[in-house]
Amino acid sequence: IKYCYFCKVFKQNHSFVMKKIAVAIFAVSGLFVSCQTSVEDKAADLIKESVCKSLYQPESYESVEIQLDSAFAPYDLPEFYDAWLKIPEIYEDYTSAQDQVEAKKSILSIYSGSYLSRSNNYESAKEAYEKALQSLELETKRFQKAFKKIGTIVEKDSVFVGYKAQHKYRAKDDSGKPFFGEELFFFNKEMNQIVAKYDMKDEKFIAMKKTQDMFKDAIELMVEAEESK
Repeated sequence: IKYCYFCKVFKQNHSFVMKKIAVAIFAVSGLFVSCQTSVEDKAADLIKESVCKSLYQPESYESVEIQLDSAFAPYDLPEFYDAWLKIPEIYEDYTSAQDQVEAKKSILSIYSGSYLSRSNNYESAKEAYEKALQSLELETKRFQKAFKKIGTIVEKDSVFVGYKAQHKYRAKDDSGKPFFGEELFFFNKEMNQIVAKYDMKDEKFIAMKKTQDMFKDAIELMVEAEESK
């Protein structure tokens, strides 16, 4: 992980916001606990209806586990998850832009001698390097904006917003082959509507979790550096 570049991008952020983002990562990773039975029954009905709509063989649906808990802002808001789901792609583009700058800089250095600096190759390499720098600047701003949005979300007050459930199930695909699914659901306060759901086996969700784990250590280092000043 390029901690040095990460710190440069976020050096202007306040440590208390970074603390909240770090806490948010742990909150997303936490386990759920059970609520009262009546609420669980409502959740189970809503979950079954939602999952079966996406199955080729809905009659094959079998609930394996439902871990239900109360949901509180800001860490259980769908907007918090939606913001985090964008981070992996943004971070990949950002690091790719970094790599391009280093590559173009290396090529430019080859043509930086007194003789070669007057060649067309030097001018082309210089132009490519400058374009890479511009691209990196754009990706840096995009990266900062994405994390700033998360920082804004986690500053919201902690209030009850409904319920959440992590659900595991088994079913059959279109060929009749059994498979296991795992989804994360968010419900309203009345427990009569699903407000958001996420496929926990989806590549984007898995990438988000990996990115959160990666940034957790980086954020903690940044907070420690800020507090030691």
